Amino acid sequence: MSENQEKVSVDEMMKQWKRQSQRVRAEDIEGGELVTRADGSQAIKVRKRKRRTHQPKKKSKKKSIGRGKIIFFSSLVVLLILSGIGFAFLLGYYNGSRFEKKVEDSITANTGAKAEITRMQMSLGKAKISKIELNWDNERFPIQRIEAKGLKANYGIFSFLGGGWLGSELQAATANVKLRLLDTEPDFSLSGEPPVDYSFESYLGQRVDVDFDGSRRWAVSEITAILEKNDDDESQIYVNNGTLLSPIGEFAINNGILRFNEHSVDLSLQVKPLNKSGTIELKGDVGYKKGDKVTLKSTFKRVAMDGWIDRAAKRLFDGEITQGDGTVSFYIGENKDFEMSTKVTSNLIRISNFAFIDDLSLLLSDDYFISPRFTNGATALVRFTGEKTRVSDLNLVEKDQFKVQGYFELQKSGELTGEFKIGISMDTIPKAKEKLAHAVFTENDGIFIWTKVKLSGTASSPTDDLQARIEAAEVEIKNAQEKLEQNLKREDGDGPLLR
Repeated sequence: MSENQEKVSVDEMMKQWKRQSQRVRAEDIEGGELVTRADGSQAIKVRKRKRRTHQPKKKSKKKSIGRGKIIFFSSLVVLLILSGIGFAFLLGYYNGSRFEKKVEDSITANTGAKAEITRMQMSLGKAKISKIELNWDNERFPIQRIEAKGLKANYGIFSFLGGGWLGSELQAATANVKLRLLDTEPDFSLSGEPPVDYSFESYLGQRVDVDFDGSRRWAVSEITAILEKNDDDESQIYVNNGTLLSPIGEFAINNGILRFNEHSVDLSLQVKPLNKSGTIELKGDVGYKKGDKVTLKSTFKRVAMDGWIDRAAKRLFDGEITQGDGTVSFYIGENKDFEMSTKVTSNLIRISNFAFIDDLSLLLSDDYFISPRFTNGATALVRFTGEKTRVSDLNLVEKDQFKVQGYFELQKSGELTGEFKIGISMDTIPKAKEKLAHAVFTENDGIFIWTKVKLSGTASSPTDDLQARIEAAEVEIKNAQEKLEQNLKREDGDGPLLR
């Protein structure tokens, strides 16, 4: 050790060591600066920096999220691929014969009918069936057969995955329904559980034809029908369009509703004569059993009469049923005892082809009587059966001109009977015919003079006794005139007076 080093004191050595330590610290801290405080102490001054203590953790979290997204999307892609494979297997199963057989068995369990499906196509939430045939072997069930074509349904993806059909509507483009007339009370009991659950809010059939067990008197064609459940869980069918064939002709169907009960169908139907105006409403209960009597209440509004009464009767009595109320009754499955009875009020009635009309036209020299029209509130009771048409309580009025009261009856064979009381206004009688008119029309109410006419003959050739009575009156008047003239001559001579 040198002499200078030996002379260095301990305090000096400590100061040198401190200065060296501070210099090393300043070099170690980037951007640091050595400063001396007011009390003589020293410190390292550094620039203010942002804290970075947590940044390594953030980078770690971002990496973790990135890896999670990759895993999630990879799982989703795998799931979609597996789902697609699953749907492919499901579609293959649903379009196969095994599922088609399950559907047929389900229909049988729900309806009691033997079902046969032709070409069923399934897709995700939709189904199409080319044709389905339902046959009921149960002799106590009121339907024999249904054949429907062009069926389609939207039932939803969840129903598809669940193996059932649950949707808003099942549609059929066309359908043919054949009903069965029962000999006993109906049997609606069903047995068995359906292997495939299906339920729709409504079942729509377009262009539906209904055959009433081969009847030629009753039929329905090309109606639109919607089957659904009401609030009381009862089945009901709404119908519109199409035509109704009945024992008295064909009618266009406006609309209607049928509610099915255990022993009968509650019917409300509105129809109108083909190509004519007006409406006819029919309401009542219709049974299922052969021989059951059906009585429907009928209401007419501005209906052409030729679409409702017998065609033969139309030759004599025609016009409009402005307002009518009555009944229609018949026995199910029987071709007799059909009866329609209507109380008619009309603002237009025409009578024609009666023999007395021609006689009045000649007597009064008035063109009105060629084809008389009654427009002042005519009334009548019209009763039609399969054997005859009867018009009674007849009261036809054409103000200040012509009145007709009475009845007439036309048999199915064409035979005509009846009696009219006819009145003519005294103002319509020509002066030259007054004596003859009063000789025939012997009852006088001060405005009209009246006589009775007995009807006979046939619908195609009706006759009555008016002409004979006019001719007899003419002879009587002529004889009376001749007697009067001879008596006047005898008054001038000596001979006795004629009596």
